[in-house]
Amino acid sequence: MYEQDRENQTPNKVRKFKKTNKMKILKTKNGCNYLWFKKTLSFLAKGFTVTMLLVLSLGCKKANETSQSDQEAASVKTSSSKTSADETWYMAILPDTQYYTDPGGSHNGTMQMFTNQIDWILDNRTSLNIQYVAHLGDITDEGDRSGYDFQWTNANNQISRLHDANMPYGLAVGNHDQWCNGDPGSGATNNGYGTRFGKDRFEGTAPYYSTPQPRKAWYGANYTTVGSNNNDNHYDLFTVFGQKYLVMYIEYNEQGSLTNSDYPPDCPNSSSVSPYSSTIESNVTAWANTIIQANSDRKVIIVSHSVLSPHKLLPDDGTNAIHNSKHRTISGQAPDNSYGNFTTQGQKLYDLIAKPNQNVFMMLGGHITGEGYRVETQNGHVVKAFVSDYQGRSYGGNGYMRILKFNKTTGTIEIRSIQPLPGTNGEELDADSKFTVSMYN
Repeated sequence: MYEQDRENQTPNKVRKFKKTNKMKILKTKNGCNYLWFKKTLSFLAKGFTVTMLLVLSLGCKKANETSQSDQEAASVKTSSSKTSADETWYMAILPDTQYYTDPGGSHNGTMQMFTNQIDWILDNRTSLNIQYVAHLGDITDEGDRSGYDFQWTNANNQISRLHDANMPYGLAVGNHDQWCNGDPGSGATNNGYGTRFGKDRFEGTAPYYSTPQPRKAWYGANYTTVGSNNNDNHYDLFTVFGQKYLVMYIEYNEQGSLTNSDYPPDCPNSSSVSPYSSTIESNVTAWANTIIQANSDRKVIIVSHSVLSPHKLLPDDGTNAIHNSKHRTISGQAPDNSYGNFTTQGQKLYDLIAKPNQNVFMMLGGHITGEGYRVETQNGHVVKAFVSDYQGRSYGGNGYMRILKFNKTTGTIEIRSIQPLPGTNGEELDADSKFTVSMYN
């Protein structure tokens, strides 16, 4: 009406008018928003007024929909949990606990440090989506040695908390879990590791249980003769976000690490026992390859006590002592993240098991104080090896452990070294303690 009126006006006669505008946004209780616009034209000469009212709907919020501000507020409260966009899960790594299960020993470790680690795992199991726990061996300090069974009792008290909570876990056999130390044969683990963590415990059968119990779903099987309870070499199975995994445990069996003269007098058959067995090595290697190849649809992690040395150390000419120590006994001060070297057993595990099997992508070990990392690539097949061991640091390790965050969405693994505490956790942030690598490439 207004435009038509202006087009018809004569040059000498201008009609005078007054206009007013009002606009509001109205919100209703059901979550709908409306734009309300009112425009009024008053033609003074003609003496009449025209009012136009326009209402536009801006949409309604669904019952389960939140606003951006609501989402941001929720994000602050739950920042530690995974988002729907990222499929993430954690693996917790328990390095050598030998000085925690021997409280009052020369290294001043305490069982509270071990307790804090298990507390942290169980407390964060849901929020961080912790799917698996691996112990790297040297659970105790004296293994089957007479008079030291209390160390296995201490260890079992904490590991049982994972077992009873159905938290998937596995434990490697370290040289300190054997007696004689470093001996993979002659019943070296029968009374300690074999009694507490034999096949029967995971199968839910006798002699560990007087009445049958449900079998642990993650437990695969053991390497041994039919009917034996020996679990020194075994494997576990689990699946996360559709990806199947197999964790292969290989007992400590390192050539050249010890001689007969290293054994104390109370070690049985110390004059004739061999600290390394090529026969066991050959048989276990063949068994592991058979299992891994039969599970070609699973990504494989090899866990063994001796896999890797800490980062490649500079020549020990006196001037590099501090640099080398920062990778080992001085916590949280590593200046770089250069590759470490395989141990003797670690090299064999890579050459004979990891390298020939395309589905093996990771190797984990402890044994040597410090932190280390290595990548091997053969015809596009990538294997990453890690060592984390804090026993040689203050208080026998001071409760430090490793956690690995697998992000399927981004294809990465974040490595962190943390110290669970009742209050604020400790964490090392130096170059070889916190870093991110690709998952399978």
